[in-house]
Amino acid sequence: MLAAVDLSELSLEAWRYARRLAKTLGSGLEAVHVSPILPAAELGQPEALRAARRRELLRKMEKAYPGASTLHLLDGDVLFGILRTAARRRADLLVVATGGRTGLKRLMVSSVAEELVRSSPVPVLAVRGRARAGRSVLAPVNLEPYSLEGLRFAERVARALGARLSVLYVREGDEARL
Repeated sequence: MLAAVDLSELSLEAWRYARRLAKTLGSGLEAVHVSPILPAAELGQPEALRAARRRELLRKMEKAYPGASTLHLLDGDVLFGILRTAARRRADLLVVATGGRTGLKRLMVSSVAEELVRSSPVPVLAVRGRARAGRSVLAPVNLEPYSLEGLRFAERVARALGARLSVLYVREGDEARL
C-alpha cells in the first residue's frame, strides 16, 4: 500500500486511515512525498545546503508518518511522481487525502486526488476528513470489467474492515432523475 503525503493536516488524517487499513489487511505501507519544483532560491545554493534541507524534510516525514516501511522523497511533477512510485513499488492501493473542494475553488485549483483517481492503474482511496473506522463501503459499478474489478477490491476491503458493502449501479440516463 502506498500513501501520497505532503505534511498537511489532511494528509496526516489520510495517513492515519492508511495505517489502520494496512494493519487490518496485513499490508506493508510506504509513503511518497513529491516536492512540485525546486525553489528558485535553492538553485544557486551549494549541494551541501540542499542536502541538509532534504535531510530535514526526511526527519519531519519520519516524525509525521510513523510506521512507513519506506519514505520516498521526490522532486518534480506531483502526479507523475506519485504514479511512477506506485508503479515501481507495485502498490495494490494508493491512499491520498482530498480537500473536497467544490464550485469555483474546484475550478481554480487542480486536485491531485481527482487526477490520481482518473489516472491510476491501481485502486485509489481518497480520504476526506477525520480518519474513523469504516462501517460501510460503497462500490459504484457500471458493469464494465474495470468496474467489476473495483467491486472485487471493495469486497475485500469491506470484509477486512468488518464493514457493510453497498453496490450502486446507475444506468445511463437515470442520473437525470436523481
